[in-house]
Amino acid sequence: VESVRLNYSILLELRRECLAVMLAGRCVGSVAETANRFIRQRCPHLLKFLPKNFGFGLGLDFRESSLIMNAKNQRKFAQNMVFNLAIGFHDRLVAPVTCIFF
Repeated sequence: VESVRLNYSILLELRRECLAVMLAGRCVGSVAETANRFIRQRCPHLLKFLPKNFGFGLGLDFRESSLIMNAKNQRKFAQNMVFNLAIGFHDRLVAPVTCIFF
């Protein structure tokens, strides 16, 4: 289905954008801000399907609660930290999509 292919290509682009901001010294919340800005520019109708968080840090516990990648988190990335980047659309039906590709 063409709409699934388009959604998947959007998510791959979004993944690249998010990985680009996951650098030592930057805020963990910048991942969520980048994702929201990317979708708002390219496919605003998909913004409502984005999750509230985009993954988490791995530490002593599997899911380190202080390192959840959401817009509110102001902790900084540091070298040698390990994260699970989880990107997708929630409650998205397979339907035609219109997006702007550069």
